[in-house]
Amino acid sequence: MPRIAFISPLGGTGRTATAAHMLSEFAEREHPVLGIDLCPQNQLGRYLGLQEPAAQGWATSVLADQWWATHALENSVQAAFLPFGQPPPIELHPLGRRWMDESGWLDGQLCALDIPDNTQVILDTPVWPAPLARQAARCADVLMVMVDASLRSCQAFSLIQGMLAGVPSTLINVALVLTGFDARRPSHREALHTLRKQWGSLLLPYIIHADESLVQAQAHGLCVTQYAPQAQSASDMQGIATWLELQCQMVPLPPVSP
Repeated sequence: MPRIAFISPLGGTGRTATAAHMLSEFAEREHPVLGIDLCPQNQLGRYLGLQEPAAQGWATSVLADQWWATHALENSVQAAFLPFGQPPPIELHPLGRRWMDESGWLDGQLCALDIPDNTQVILDTPVWPAPLARQAARCADVLMVMVDASLRSCQAFSLIQGMLAGVPSTLINVALVLTGFDARRPSHREALHTLRKQWGSLLLPYIIHADESLVQAQAHGLCVTQYAPQAQSASDMQGIATWLELQCQMVPLPPVSP
């Protein structure tokens, strides 16, 4: 059950958007896939067709002592995902303490899922160092570190190094993904140059460009590869999906018997 975690010590770097796009793109390519929204902001479903954040999700199931995958959903291309849900914040406090104390909690929940072994599990995490972000990094096979085209991403070099120092050596791969890039802006070009010097080959060549089509697609509850397949950002997302396919050696779903 290969696991891909989208993670960052910075907010607003496109973790959720990219995770959602990978879910839909893999489903379109007939790979078995399951997305899990580990962030209390509960926004993954907004990129997958939900008009409002799901009220029920895996967190509400856990708090009710139910199986945590009770409220799984599917979007229009049959990408399955588990929303976080909207439990009362006060009820999350004891669960948060549990995540702090039980470092293997998430891994145990994922191992208990009754899904095919080749299902690609995509983890959308809260901002590092939230407990579930730390747990996702420890149990992932591929770690996608999201950064944006800004000075703050360049200044976060030591922070990201420290974050990566705590991940296990069993990871298949670690990569940095640059988002929101506009080649017309000198500050963005300078940030890209600096990040390439800092990270070398860890920075993926598939840069996600700033694109109005991404915003319009979200407004329609779609991924840009569905809404505007000819857009630059759609090509960017497809490049990242192809790279991940190679890392995880994904195989398509078998044909359905008549």
